[in-house]
Amino acid sequence: MKKIKNPLIRRIPKELIGDWKKYLVVFLFLVLTIGFVSGMYVANESMITSANEGVTKYKQEDGHFELKKQADATLLSAIETGEKADVKQYYLDEAKKKLDKKLPKKFKEKFDEKFPDKFKKEFDKKFPEQFKKSFDKEFKKQFEQSFPAKFASSFKKEFDPKFKQSFDATFVKQFDAQFAAQVKQSLLAQGMDAQTAGQMLDTAVAQAKKDGSYKKAYDSAYRKAYAPAYKKAYDSAYSSTYNEAHDKAYSEAYDKAYDEAYDKAYKKAYDKAYKKAYKKAYDKAYKKAYDKAWKKVQDKIEDKYADAEEKYKLNDPDFKATKTTLYENFFRNEEEDYNNDGKKDGTIRVFAKTKDINLACMLQGSFPQKADEIAIDRMHADNVGIKVGDTVTVSGETYKVVGLLAYVNYSTLHEKTTDLMFDALKFDVAMVTQDGFDRLHKSIHYTYAWKYETEPADEAGEKTRSDNFMRALLTQVVVADNELEDYTPKYGNPAINFATDDMGSDKAMGGVLLDILVVIIAFIFAVTISNTIAKESSAIGTLRASGYTKRELVQHYLSMPVIVTLLAAIVGNILGYTVFKNIVVSMYYNSYSLPTYYTIWNPDAFFKTTVVPVILMLVVNLIVIVRMMQHTPLQFLRHDLKKAKNKKAMRLPRWSFLSRFRLRIMFQNVANYLILFVGIFFIMIMLAMAVGMPDTLDYYKSNTDGMMFAKYQYVLKSYEDDDNKLITTENKDAEKFDMTSLVKKSDVLDEEISVYGIADTSNYVKIKKLSSLKKNEVYISTSFADKYGLTVGDTVSLDEKYENKSYKFKVAGFYDKSQSLALFMSIDNYGKVFDLKENEFSGFLSDSRITDIDEENIATTITIRDITKMADQLDHSMGSYMNYFQILCILLAAVMIYLLTKLIIEKNENAISMTKILGYENKEIASLYLLSTSIVVVIADLISVILGTLVMAAAWRMMLFSYSGWFTFRVTPIGYAKMFGFVLIGYLIVMVFDFQRIKKIPMDGKQDYDVLGFIYEYLISNFAANAGKKAGEFYTPHEVSVLMSEIVAEHLKDRKQIKIYDPTSGSGSLLINIGKSAAKYISGEGKIDYYAQELKENTFNLTRMNLVMRGIKPANINVRNGDTLEDDWPFFEENKRETTYELVKVDAVVSNPPYSQKWDPKDKEFDPRYKDFGVAPKAKADFAFLLHDLYHLEDDGIMTIVLPHGVLFRGGEEAKIRENLIEKNRIDTIIGLPENIFFGTNIATIIMVLKRNRPSTDILIIDASRGFEKSGKNNKLRASDIKKIADTVKYRTEIEKYSVLVSKETIRENEYNLNITRYVDSADEPEKWDIRATMFGGIPEREVDAFEEYWLAFPGLREALFEQASEGYLQPRTDDIKGVIDSFESVQAYKAAFTKAFDGFYETLQGDLIDGILDVATEQEKEKITEDIFGRIDSVKLADRYVAYQVFAKYWDIISADIEMLQTEGFQVITQVDPNMVIKKNNKNDDDDEVTEVQDGWKGHILPFDLVQEMLMPDEVGTIRTLEDRLSEIAGEYTEIIDSLDEDEKQGSFLNDSNDAFVSKELKAVCDEILQEVESDEINALNKYMSLSKKEALEFMKSCSDADWDQIEKNKDGSCKKPSLTSRIQQLKMGYEFPEDSYEYKLLRTLRLSDEESIIKKDVKRKTEEIHLRTVGLQYICYN
Repeated sequence: MKKIKNPLIRRIPKELIGDWKKYLVVFLFLVLTIGFVSGMYVANESMITSANEGVTKYKQEDGHFELKKQADATLLSAIETGEKADVKQYYLDEAKKKLDKKLPKKFKEKFDEKFPDKFKKEFDKKFPEQFKKSFDKEFKKQFEQSFPAKFASSFKKEFDPKFKQSFDATFVKQFDAQFAAQVKQSLLAQGMDAQTAGQMLDTAVAQAKKDGSYKKAYDSAYRKAYAPAYKKAYDSAYSSTYNEAHDKAYSEAYDKAYDEAYDKAYKKAYDKAYKKAYKKAYDKAYKKAYDKAWKKVQDKIEDKYADAEEKYKLNDPDFKATKTTLYENFFRNEEEDYNNDGKKDGTIRVFAKTKDINLACMLQGSFPQKADEIAIDRMHADNVGIKVGDTVTVSGETYKVVGLLAYVNYSTLHEKTTDLMFDALKFDVAMVTQDGFDRLHKSIHYTYAWKYETEPADEAGEKTRSDNFMRALLTQVVVADNELEDYTPKYGNPAINFATDDMGSDKAMGGVLLDILVVIIAFIFAVTISNTIAKESSAIGTLRASGYTKRELVQHYLSMPVIVTLLAAIVGNILGYTVFKNIVVSMYYNSYSLPTYYTIWNPDAFFKTTVVPVILMLVVNLIVIVRMMQHTPLQFLRHDLKKAKNKKAMRLPRWSFLSRFRLRIMFQNVANYLILFVGIFFIMIMLAMAVGMPDTLDYYKSNTDGMMFAKYQYVLKSYEDDDNKLITTENKDAEKFDMTSLVKKSDVLDEEISVYGIADTSNYVKIKKLSSLKKNEVYISTSFADKYGLTVGDTVSLDEKYENKSYKFKVAGFYDKSQSLALFMSIDNYGKVFDLKENEFSGFLSDSRITDIDEENIATTITIRDITKMADQLDHSMGSYMNYFQILCILLAAVMIYLLTKLIIEKNENAISMTKILGYENKEIASLYLLSTSIVVVIADLISVILGTLVMAAAWRMMLFSYSGWFTFRVTPIGYAKMFGFVLIGYLIVMVFDFQRIKKIPMDGKQDYDVLGFIYEYLISNFAANAGKKAGEFYTPHEVSVLMSEIVAEHLKDRKQIKIYDPTSGSGSLLINIGKSAAKYISGEGKIDYYAQELKENTFNLTRMNLVMRGIKPANINVRNGDTLEDDWPFFEENKRETTYELVKVDAVVSNPPYSQKWDPKDKEFDPRYKDFGVAPKAKADFAFLLHDLYHLEDDGIMTIVLPHGVLFRGGEEAKIRENLIEKNRIDTIIGLPENIFFGTNIATIIMVLKRNRPSTDILIIDASRGFEKSGKNNKLRASDIKKIADTVKYRTEIEKYSVLVSKETIRENEYNLNITRYVDSADEPEKWDIRATMFGGIPEREVDAFEEYWLAFPGLREALFEQASEGYLQPRTDDIKGVIDSFESVQAYKAAFTKAFDGFYETLQGDLIDGILDVATEQEKEKITEDIFGRIDSVKLADRYVAYQVFAKYWDIISADIEMLQTEGFQVITQVDPNMVIKKNNKNDDDDEVTEVQDGWKGHILPFDLVQEMLMPDEVGTIRTLEDRLSEIAGEYTEIIDSLDEDEKQGSFLNDSNDAFVSKELKAVCDEILQEVESDEINALNKYMSLSKKEALEFMKSCSDADWDQIEKNKDGSCKKPSLTSRIQQLKMGYEFPEDSYEYKLLRTLRLSDEESIIKKDVKRKTEEIHLRTVGLQYICYN
């Protein structure tokens, strides 16, 4: 069977047509917005692309600079290289030249003043001593030269005779003695003895004298001795005589010679010494003075260069030479008189025609060819009304306009780079021929444009190149003795970038505007859809319950906003490329001087105006719709879509009814009103811009006169003319002033600040006590203070633009008569701060024109035009657009308010309809609803006016921070009124439509909403509001309800028509379940009549709705709202109760009345319901409810009632009632239920079954209190528990410790006490401890005997497993008990018998369920299969039929659901997969019941995934099961380890509080401590390695054999990787072998198991996810 087509799909066209006005308004609004933004994107992209292409086409500069003097070829070539000049050396060379030139003259003057006096004094002091030294030296030299010769001659004559006489006398004696000794020696030599020789001596001597040998020897000896003796004697005598003679002669000669020589030598020596000393002293002093002066110069230059280097990064290591090509781009700033009336209309910047750089795009006309022809800027021409063919006067020279152009470097007419705004009214750029350029008279601006040799890769690269080029340029200009007047790279040139940046920001702003508007519209849509979902919740609930997914419903409700947005985007883009693009282009051409363009396809525009709006609309609505769709089908059916369940009611003030009603409307629509406020606030921001900008500009222009110092501010080029004469004027208004421009640096902008030096008695800048300010104290303009947040006492740091100088000024006060950013100080302080020369000044202030100063000497003249040009241009460019923008804001406000107020009215349509029914007229209703909205609109309007202005003012400040200059955003009181009024105008327009809508809301049942759904929503909401109080009061657990239904249905199964009754119906679940169970035995529709009574009105209505929604026909429903105990019912003719009362008796009564409720028993003893049995006590109405039920029971009927356990044994009136019921044989069965089975109470409860006529007198008592399973906080009956109870009741079976039939006599003996424990002892046998077995071992024989039924079922098994250990005690025969059991013959026989019992079972199921699946009646089939299973299972010993039933019932719920799906949806659903939705708590707190339905993978619509996996992926499933088995083993090992720990060891923190599981974190910490103590040779070696340097570590590896280095990962250099080292150490420690029974071994083993478990769990999860996804894929492929 095919799935039924979603009926809501048909509502899409119906919804669009039915609410066409809303969708048309949204559609048109989006079309206009998207169209305008698309047009902006297209125009932007087209014009920016053309501009970018023009960079190459028109040879746009990469920047330009201006020099004070025209550069020569050498300088230009040096600059083009991009290399830096050696500025430091230049400074040094220049300083040395200056020093060499000035120092000699200055030094000589000072030296000559001091040297003569100082020299004479020193000379006279030192000369005598020096002369004497010199004279003595010279005299001695001459004396020593002459004296020795004279003295020697005289001395020899006197010495020789005397010596010879003395020598001869001495020599004879000496010779004779010597001669005699020689003779004697000769005699001795001849052999004589000494005596003889002595005697012969004289004779021998005498003989020698005779024979002449004596004389010969004498003469020879005389000659040899005389000369040495003479010499020695002479020298000795000469020396002693010479010294005496020398000293005497020297003294006599010296005195005579000194006196004669001194006078003669003094003058000559003085002159000679003076010259020599002067030169020496001069040279020495000069060198010292020069060195000192040079050192001072060097230090100064070092400091200067260091500052320059720091400021301009001259020594930046990242500096790279930037090669460029330079082009002359000279211009003159001339006066323009475009209407030829002889008055200056503005400034025109004239360029000579060039083919090299900064070309122009000719938009109209032609380029100039003659000297008197000119081409001017197209935008300026349009603004002032100049056309081709007109003439203009330029500084007195007439030119014919032959063309209108757009210079590539003047897309906006910025006169200066620091101008906040261009001025297309009073500034113009023009082209003339070279001859035409030479005709003009103003000074030439020597501007050079450059182009980089290669294009920069990006903006960052361009900035880096510019910085490098500027550094090089500065150095080259300095060393060429020129000055840099201006430096402007392309990225810093507003004339080039302003237009494209502004267009880019327009595009961004347009995109943001579109996104914001789309989001607001999306939220409005979302609220609308949210209301629609709430209205259609019943239909949605039905669809969800019918199997439709959230996704299908989300897609449906997303379709309308997405369709509208997509259609609007398509139409808007078509209009954007055609109509709006041209509008935007005309706007840009009116503001910018742009070249021709061509339209290009813009994918960005398509994405942002089509894809983004659709995505935004999709996302916003998706979030809201998905959140709405999180509700369950039942919540949708109940209209229970509110998050807050029990909101505390708000007490409204005691105002009039209408006032309180309006207040209620406001509170009910808070969300809508908040969106309305946000919409108005956003509109107000736009209105603040539309209204505030004209107000700001008007204020700025109207206060210009008060902001000017003087009407004219003349700035001179120099205070002296070309002849070095001081420039003066005869103008009496003129007043000198000083001015310079410094730079205020910030991260955003380096901004020029004007610094003024003002005369103390100035007539123009009147600041009191200006002259009393200290040198660094200044007044600042209020604009400067406002922009930078400065106050009195703050310090302002400013820098020179191109020089390395910084200044700090202290703010002493504010001057409010200047709109510029300026500082003011006295003219004297100015001269000191800036080191001005005497009489130096900057210019004149004057209220009248100065005519007697040569124009060549004037640099610029500042007039009111310079102050107002920005405002004039903004007003001219944007003034008309602001008016259009104001109108747009009014329409936008109307659209926003219309859509939101429409939502409010739609939300309250029901209430409005009901109000009309009550008789209120349309005007009154409009006053209730529209006045409430009007109040909110007015309040939102007032607040938004203020907030919108503040936001716009903040945005204005942020915007101006990026520009030079400042003026505050202002809105006048009239402007505030306009902003407030525009929104009200929009609202008044809307009110007309809203009133018409209120008039159209019907009150005749033709409303566009489901009345039944409306009522049902009301009932469900009230039911849900009470559900959290005492749910047990009106809700019976499903399992209890099913049990009661089974008992009742069994009793009624042979009847064809029955009546069933619940006197305390609550939600009606008991009745519905009984009807469902009884329907198994009754064929045909309408055979069951339902009677129900409920005390609470909202719950009574819920019962009715529950019955209706279950498909029960209204004719079979009899439901009453009443007090069951006070008002007997049912009876016929309720409206004629007094006369037509007739008791209605039913076949079955079921009830779960409030437990032990108080009631009023007064006069009830005469009530026919109670008179035969007794009246229940006032404090406990349990038996009152029971007797009421019994009274309405047919004689052959049956009733079941849930009561508290106390009714079985309580005394007093209840005991009497109990006795009467027993004696009159009304109580059939008592069933004791488990505790805590009802929500909200843990009271022990019973089910009592009563009948009016019973064949027996005994009572069946069942103790079912132990049969349940846990379900959250409560207990829950299982299917087997229900079946067992129902069967026990049906067959009245006695089961040991479970059920017993109690005779009336026994009950009498127990005094009618029916307490279950008196009759059924279901308690377990107390556990017995055998002390002997504990102490000595063995298994008590009686414990084995307790399994007698097993030994009977498995003959011989007992003997195979156990043997006698001692008397009364057994012991195992084997350790492999499981193996023995599995292989034992009787066990195998038992398994075979069990299998045989189910022979043919699967074939039976195949025939009953599969072959005839489309005709299977599931309830009857369930009974049939159950009986079959019971028949088979009963034949097998030990098998419990109810255990088997539990297994069957578990699967039957799935099987029956599958059968029903196959019967209704067809066999194709077998391969279908669905999201597996699970309920999860939103909060981990167990007390928090808030839950969310989330997807947890997928599931088979029919086929379970595990079945598919078992059949098609057995290997993968086997692997996972193996891993899971290992996990089970690990869990068992954990238990073994815990059991093996002694009590002291279990005190560790690694176990949980119950000592039955390990705490992973604590276990790891303890194991870490254990491992810290583990050591080994390898561990020690590795730890030592980690402490070494890399070099040492590598050597250590070679020498150390304790470590297995191959186990560790290495780095490229051969060293070990630290993570691998750490891992190896940990591995070694973990591998350390502790004794197996030690504490350490057990914990480390546990840690290993924990690690293994973690790995296995991850593996299981991964593998499970893999086969899960494979299964999804398999079934999905089959399904599709």
